[in-house]
Parts: sequence; C-alpha cells; structure tokens
Amino acid sequence: MFWRFGFHTVSPVDTLLEKEDVTVEELMDQDDILQELRAANSKLIEFLCLPEVLGRLFGYLNFDTEEQQVDMKYPYLAGEILSCEEVWGLSKAILENKELLTSYWEILDKPAPLDSLQAAYFSKIIGTLLGKKSDEMIAFIKSQPGAVDKFLLHLETPAIMDIVLKLISLDELPSGAGVIEWLSSEGLMSRLIDQLNPTRDPETHSTVASIILDIITISKSNNRQESNAGPNALISELKSEKSITKLVDYMLDSSAPNAASVLVNGIGIFIELIRGNCGDDEPNDLFQYNRPFAPIDLSDMLRVLSGRLGDFQNILTNPRNLSEYIDTTVGKVKPLGFERLKVCELYAELLHCANVNMSDSESGDEAQEISQEDDAGTILKQKYINHKIVASCLDLFFAHPWNNFLHTIVYDILHQVLNLPYEVDVNKGLILSVFNDAGITSRITDAQKLCDSTPESPKTIRLGYMGHLTFIAEEVVRLIERCPEVAADVKDQVETEAWKEYVSKTLREIKERDQQPLGGQRPNLLNGFNDTDEDDYEEEEEDVDREQFSRYLTPSGELRSQFVSSFDDDDESDEEDPDWLSKLEQTGINSLASAEHAQEGDETKRFMTIADWSADFHDNFEPSHKDNVEEEEDEHFQTRQGTALVEEDTTDLIEVAPLPESK
Repeated sequence: MFWRFGFHTVSPVDTLLEKEDVTVEELMDQDDILQELRAANSKLIEFLCLPEVLGRLFGYLNFDTEEQQVDMKYPYLAGEILSCEEVWGLSKAILENKELLTSYWEILDKPAPLDSLQAAYFSKIIGTLLGKKSDEMIAFIKSQPGAVDKFLLHLETPAIMDIVLKLISLDELPSGAGVIEWLSSEGLMSRLIDQLNPTRDPETHSTVASIILDIITISKSNNRQESNAGPNALISELKSEKSITKLVDYMLDSSAPNAASVLVNGIGIFIELIRGNCGDDEPNDLFQYNRPFAPIDLSDMLRVLSGRLGDFQNILTNPRNLSEYIDTTVGKVKPLGFERLKVCELYAELLHCANVNMSDSESGDEAQEISQEDDAGTILKQKYINHKIVASCLDLFFAHPWNNFLHTIVYDILHQVLNLPYEVDVNKGLILSVFNDAGITSRITDAQKLCDSTPESPKTIRLGYMGHLTFIAEEVVRLIERCPEVAADVKDQVETEAWKEYVSKTLREIKERDQQPLGGQRPNLLNGFNDTDEDDYEEEEEDVDREQFSRYLTPSGELRSQFVSSFDDDDESDEEDPDWLSKLEQTGINSLASAEHAQEGDETKRFMTIADWSADFHDNFEPSHKDNVEEEEDEHFQTRQGTALVEEDTTDLIEVAPLPESK
C-alpha cells in the first residue's frame, strides 16, 4: 500500500499556521516549536518576524518578578526564539524594529541587581545580535545614552558584563573596528579602577579585578593576531602612570578598611599585565626574545612601583589582618598570609619585567640611546639592592618551611638573579647582595644541618623547603663555576669549610640519589628479563594471533562442518557402535589437531594431513548397514569431501578452491 503524499507528516505548527487568527501563545504551547524553528520552517519564521509577534515575545522577557509570580514557560521559549542562532531573518527583523529594541534595552534602567534569569536572556539575545549583525548592533549600542554607565550600574551581574567583553572581542573584526576606542572615550577603564576604592566591599574588588583581567586576556589575544599592533586604548589607559599611581595608592592605603583586598586584586592585575607581555618566553631566552607580537611598554608601571617598594617591604615585615597561629598537621604554625605571598609574587614578576624592559632597550632598532641610569629596569633592580628585597624574601622562605607556594616564588627570584649577566653593574650588585646581604651559602648549610638533626627527634619529619633548597644550591654552584669573577668577589662565603663539605659531599650525594630510579631498578631487569626479551615475547603473541586467524580461514573449518553434518546423518549408526567415541579420540580429533597446528609454508604436509583425517573419519564412522547403505554413504561422503587447495601468502590472505559439485 502506498500513501498519497509519501511518508511526510504534517507538523502541528504548520497546522496552526494555516489558521488566520493563530496566536503566538498557541504556537509556544506546541512541543516542537523550537525544533521547527531550527529546521528553518519558512512559515513559522515569517510569522515570528511580524512586528506584533516580536512585541509579544519581548514583552514576555520584560517581566517584573516583584509584582507577580511569573510563569517561566513563555519567557523561556521567547528567549530561545529571539536568540536562535540558526535563523538570520529574526535578527534582521529585530534590528529593523528599533523602537522595539530600544524598549527592550530599558531593562538596564532597572535598579541593581537584575533578576539573574532576565539578565541571562538579555545577554544571550544581545550577544546573538552582536555576532550576526555586529556593525548594526554596535551602532545601536553607541547611540544609546549612557550605555557604559548602565553597564557599570550592573557591574556585579556577570551576564551584563559578558556583553562588555563581547564588545571588546569584536575589535579584531572589521565590523567591530573602533569599539575599544569608544569604550575608552566613555571612561570604562578609569571607572573600573575607581571601583577598586578600598572603601568598597571585597566582593566588588574581586568582580572588578576579574573584569580587568578578562580585558587584558582578550586584548592580548587580539594583539597576537596582528603582529605589529600595539596595546589597545583600554590597555594603554590601564598601564599609564596616572592609572597605576591611583591603583597603588588604593593598595597601600593603611587607613582604609579593605585595603588588603585591593592589594591582592591589584597585584593580580599587575602580574597579568607582565605575563601578557613576556609570560610565554622560556627562561633560557631571558634576554633573546622572539615575540610574535609587539611588546607593551610597562616602564611607567615599573617606575611607579619602584618608588613604592619601601611600602611593600613594610607589609612583609608588618602584615595587615594576620592571625597569630593556626593548627596544621605539623602543629601550630604562624601563617604567611595571602597578602605577603602576593607581594613576593609581585617581586618575582617585576624582576621578569625589568629583564624584558632592559632587553628591549638594548636590542631595539630605534636610534635613540637610553642611558642605563634612566632605564626603568635598572631603577627597579637598584631599588631591590637598596631595600634588600632578596634577603627579605629569603627570610620568609626559611621562616615558613611548609609553604610550598612561597618556596616556588623565592626560588624563581633567585633563579633569575643568579642567571643575570655579571658584566652589567646593576646585575653585579644584585648578585652580590644574594651572598652579602642574604648570606645564601651559610643559610643553605645551616638549613641542611637543621634538617639532618630534625628527623632524629621523635615524631618529626623532613623540612618542607629542602627540595627547593637543593635547587637553589645547584644554581649557586653553577654560577660560581660559570663565572670565576663571582667566586673571587664572594671568596669569604664560598671558601668556608661548611660550604665546601656541603658541595663535595652532601649536595653530591643528593644529586646521585635523585638520579636513581624511584623504587630501585625495574623488576624485570632484576629477574634477567630485559627489554629485548619483552619485545620478542610481544612479537610471538602477534604471530600466534595471526596463525589462529589463518587457521580460522582454512578448510579445517569446512571439515568441522562436515563432521557435524555426518554426525547428524549417522545418529542411528553411532548408537549401534558403543566404541565410536574412543576411536574418534584416537584418530579423528588427533588428526584434526595435527592439521590445525601445521606450520605455515608446509602446504604439502597440511594437505596430506587433511586427506589422512578424511580417511580416518570415514573408517571410524562406517555405518553398520551393509550393501546398498554402505555404498551410498561412501559415495555421498567422497562427493562432499572433494579436494581443497590452500594457498597462503605473506599477507595472510587465503584462497580456497571451490569444491566440485555433486552429481
């Protein structure tokens, strides 16, 4: 039976659209409305693009949850319909109806905080319009009075700030050119920094810092796609001396209640700026950068922070909001505090930035000469020497033996300092401060003695910084071996008996121990089973698998089928011969096993084995009937047996000659 119109079934949506007075609510009551929309149902799209229908859809999204309990079915469907990315006609119809879009934009006029669901629908629809009709939607947003003010009003609503980040990301597209300059002219960055005022709550600080970090990340991604592009207007404003000074003042305001929160979040912004500029370079290429994008000049930031290093040092010695002692698994410990940890991390990143700044100044193609005294990196390093930054960080290193985050940061600082070119005067002074001010060699030997004596005490464990301390000692030894001038300048520190004994004995034993495999040698080597034997064993397993598969395709499979067929035909004869099973075990099955285990390449032997098996099979299963029955069975078996030729090549492909047809 055939249907007149094939197998096509009419959708309920199409049926409703045939009605003249159909409403959008009737359509949204259908379960497959979204499916039909994404399938580009032309009738449905044409209906939804009508101005009055769009008005109804936007009306469901502009609800007031305080006045009434809203049924979220229609708002959900309205949001999904208006943000459908598969339908371009809807986006075009929305942008053509500017009055309707302007009315929907007034959601931002509501007091904060917005309803999370309403904000999510708003962000999704605006984001879809920005993705499909970027130039038209950007022009619409620019035409709205106080657009940036409205964005900042809902600063703590993540969905609204996603629109701002979406706008910034469009700067890399031709249709989005100039959007960052417009945001900068509206004072977006300066207003964000104002939100970091220490009188505001820590939640606001965290939110604003997260937004600024996202802006830095997006801007860095845009710059990488344009190798000759410098920082955009927002980043240029952020790294300016005015913005950095304001932010540092907020961070170091000792009288403000939430200055510690600003300090932690502000340092995160500085670190992201530095890492975005030089964070992808390898440590070995510290002075030979090959960046695929134009570096950002952070000299203003270095100068401002260099002038406030004394205040940062005061935080290390006199931390704010720090508890006395806390209980840990190793007993009562005086905490380091997140504030001091971030300051140490800032020191490490500033040193990275100073090295990059000096490298760019020395290897630049510009004709102007920059005096070493005026270079921002040189100024910073000189401040490090004056304030004994490295020594203070090393003091914290030994004072907090269980803070592995701190140990990693301090090791990073020392690794940078001990690998600086000794020929540069400021580098020489910084390296010598590690030996003279920090007393690195004596601190290492004293810590080793303390660690050796600690495990001897009851219920104690090895100190937590010993691994990083070994790395630091190796850096010191390599520096002395690489640069004899250093050894001569710090002769008093490196010629002591304690240091010599540590290098010649303790450090050597540690290195030898660390080079040994964890847990000793591999067990297979101890048992005389080497890697070659293991490879041979794997090859043998592969050969066995290949052979078994080959046997599966040989005529032995046919013989098994014949065995079963003959067994079914001769049930009565088998019952009359009680010894048939023993005969089969002695002859037939053994012959079959011999045929299956024949070696590859021995075709004659295999063929003869199959023939012998056939004869044995015929003898063992000879029926008890005489005369005609015997002759018929024999003729029947001979006809079915035939002759099988097996040919095997190196690729394990098998050809089986067809059996002759029975007459």
